[in-house]
Amino acid sequence: MTLAVQQDFRVGQVISQSIATTIRNIVPFGAVAVAAVVVIAILFMLLSTVFGLSMMMPGQMGPGMEVAAFGVNFFIGMTIFGLLAFAIYMLVVAVIVYGTVQDLRGQPVGIGGLLANGVNLVGPVLSTVIVLIGVGLAADIIAYVLNHIPVLGPIVSLVMFAFLYVSLWVTIPVAVVERPGPTASLQRSFALTAGNRWKILGVFLLVIAIVFAIAVVMMIIALISWTIATILLLAFYAGLFIFSAVLIATGYYRLRVAKEGADIGDIARVFD
Repeated sequence: MTLAVQQDFRVGQVISQSIATTIRNIVPFGAVAVAAVVVIAILFMLLSTVFGLSMMMPGQMGPGMEVAAFGVNFFIGMTIFGLLAFAIYMLVVAVIVYGTVQDLRGQPVGIGGLLANGVNLVGPVLSTVIVLIGVGLAADIIAYVLNHIPVLGPIVSLVMFAFLYVSLWVTIPVAVVERPGPTASLQRSFALTAGNRWKILGVFLLVIAIVFAIAVVMMIIALISWTIATILLLAFYAGLFIFSAVLIATGYYRLRVAKEGADIGDIARVFD
């Protein structure tokens, strides 16, 4: 293994490097994100014909239109759609992780390369996503039980979800770069994040603060022009979608440097 100088995992460094990487690659990353949104939209339309799903809100309905009853078919359809949409989102994250690693080692990132490697990542990523979904469902069941305990229950649930989030933060980068298998990817994420989980939580909270500040600005703009605010908001959420994936990849790289002194060339060798 080629070793680099070990550095502390720093919140500001992770965020600033993620912003720079996102800006440099906004076109190829954006193209992948748009393609994913199109696939999700088509998927929703297909499921709508089978399960009778609708995105129309009661306030959008015209005279004589009725709100459809939320029957068993609706919940089955929405569950299937949610799981498939989550899997597609995780696959996009995996593709952007690949692109981010390539960018960090000075390699050009193109749309064709991202899509081509996306095909190769389907197996290791989706198998890991299935395990992640299982962990999430188990946590939901535990939270449901805990929430019946007044006051303390919801607090314990919140702590549990926060702990799982920061501990499993780099599961997808591990599955993409190291490919140890689904369960081992989760275990590896736990090992890499150990000792830096408060800092990872700090990364998350800082991003939330930035999102909140931008949302306030959007509300002010909306008072001037709702159309402009809507366009800017859509662009912002698209950028946030991409940035969140880059952030995870950069965080993984910085954790490897901090804990193992790993060089980016060694990390990216799997793609050669």
